[in-house]
Amino acid sequence: MSSRVTAGDRLRRILAGLPWVAGVTVSEVTERFGIDRDELLADLNVVFMVGVYPYTPDALVDVSIDEDDHIELRLGEAFRRPLALSPAQNL
Repeated sequence: MSSRVTAGDRLRRILAGLPWVAGVTVSEVTERFGIDRDELLADLNVVFMVGVYPYTPDALVDVSIDEDDHIELRLGEAFRRPLALSPAQNL
């Protein structure tokens, strides 16, 4: 019986995998992270909801898979700018 994956475990897996998935194939990712295709696709279906206000297409992460199973990751404009923290956040 497999152990249940918690939301925290899944979030860590998604965040760890995002920098790695761009430009590789689905099978390479599933091998690297020890997950099956359905788990990967479910994770990638969550990623497209990641972004910043006002959550317009240019402020979201976009993921697509081409006919050869290569994964393409496109970051929203907000992710291309340096992070600007307030003094309170900078602690």
